[in-house]
Amino acid sequence: MLRRYRCPVCGCVIKLKPRGYFMRFQTTIEIIRFDIECRLKTGRWPIGCSCPRCRHWLRGLKRQTLAYLGNGWLRQLAQAFDRLMEMGKIPVSRVV
Repeated sequence: MLRRYRCPVCGCVIKLKPRGYFMRFQTTIEIIRFDIECRLKTGRWPIGCSCPRCRHWLRGLKRQTLAYLGNGWLRQLAQAFDRLMEMGKIPVSRVV
């Protein structure tokens, strides 16, 4: 669970994230990977996930894969996710 605090002086929001989250993401890495892997295996998003958000992650993963690993990895996106993590990248980020 993400904790948020508002500064009484300037009004800015301070977020405290536990480990297991990508920077600027509000969902755990584990859930992101599970949702993408489920989509890749079954062709459907898991029940209860936000489809627009998940599509955003999948597009980001494809973009990162093309940028850092090349076309050959597009057929194995689950492994590309792990490889990008090893490289220190955020696999589902839309920014290259």
